[in-house]
Amino acid sequence: MKEIDKNLFSATRSVVQRGTVAILSTFIFGLFLIAGCKKDKPNGIKEPEYPRDILFTEYTLPITCQWTNLNYDNTVIIINNEEELSKYVTCADGNYPKIDFTKNTLLVANLKTDYQILGTSIRYLRQISEIVFELDINISLKIHAIHTELEEAILCEKLMGESIINLEITTTENDITLVGTFWELVGFVDVKTGELKEVEPINCEPCYKLSFPSDSSFFGGTTSNDFWGTYICDYETFHFQITLIHISKVGERTASGYIFNEILRSNKIESFFLSANELNLFYNKNMNYLLFKPFER
Repeated sequence: MKEIDKNLFSATRSVVQRGTVAILSTFIFGLFLIAGCKKDKPNGIKEPEYPRDILFTEYTLPITCQWTNLNYDNTVIIINNEEELSKYVTCADGNYPKIDFTKNTLLVANLKTDYQILGTSIRYLRQISEIVFELDINISLKIHAIHTELEEAILCEKLMGESIINLEITTTENDITLVGTFWELVGFVDVKTGELKEVEPINCEPCYKLSFPSDSSFFGGTTSNDFWGTYICDYETFHFQITLIHISKVGERTASGYIFNEILRSNKIESFFLSANELNLFYNKNMNYLLFKPFER
């Protein structure tokens, strides 16, 4: 995996969350609590030595609530009481989340990027000094231009009101190629709505296949026709272009087969996204894409 410049994101400030859909699933406990070495004060009380990792649990809002009043400026918001919580949460049924603020602080990171996000993980919450903390979030990007806003929230031990939370964002992209991969078409996706129209017939063993034996050639089949050709792609810009294609001329068995055939024959594919588990070939000015999943030969 290679690191992407975190300048893909806006400048860092404080973080809050306005969730459209609560995206953090169940409570996941942090793995580390490093007490660090201790120093004795004159009265014999042990004092922690910094930096030290802080135990936390990931937090998600109830289904009837959502985040509000977030700026999505890649900052962290510190919530220490119910009054502060009500500024950033709205609930349709009027039942607000119950959090024991006598023991806990809620931290909400609000993130923004011009790229679609495949997944996130909170790596650590670390205390740097008496009042300065660092929250590190790793984001796996789907490198294709689309406006994305995201909220991440955690519960931790009670923090002082004057605490400062610095947000560190690291991003990764998949470092794989098309060469030697084998794919099966699942369907046609609308980028704006995310709606998937599955191909027909489903589980058609010889149908909807696409393979890349080299960095310049491909072959496969529709519902009735075989095809082969050449292509060029740029893994930096994600540009994709079919430079030559030959398709047999048998009538397709379904509308899905006809659409797939037409997209390939008319050289409509413009860009791509690739991961170990998914291939997207974008067409129609990047407003739609062919969704492929890997298959075993």
